[in-house]
Amino acid sequence: MSSLKDVTSSKIEGKNQIKPIPNWIKKNAGWWANGKIGDHAFVSGIQYLIKENILQIPNTQEGSKNVRNIPVWVKHIAGFWAEDEISDSEFLKSIPYLVETKLIADP
Repeated sequence: MSSLKDVTSSKIEGKNQIKPIPNWIKKNAGWWANGKIGDHAFVSGIQYLIKENILQIPNTQEGSKNVRNIPVWVKHIAGFWAEDEISDSEFLKSIPYLVETKLIADP
C-alpha cells in the first residue's frame, strides 16, 4: 500500500474524482528529462497512467508499437513537472499529443 508521500494527486479534466499519480512516474519524468533513462522507460510510465485510467485519452486510433522520436518540448515539460515548476494537469495536457500523433501506443 502506498503512503500519501508516495503519490501526487491530479484532477482529471471533466470529472470531480481525483486519481493519484504515483510518485515514481514523476521521478521517471525527471530522469528522462535529464537523460538518465530512455524513451521506452518514460513511455512505459505514461502507458501505465492511461491503462490505470489516471490519464484518460479520447478515443484515438492505436499508436505506434515502437517509440519514435518524442519531441524535445515534451522532455522539457517533463523536466519542469519533475521540478514542480508546472502542475500535474499542465504536464498531463502534453500526453494526448503523443498518442494522437501515434508516437506512443494507447495501451
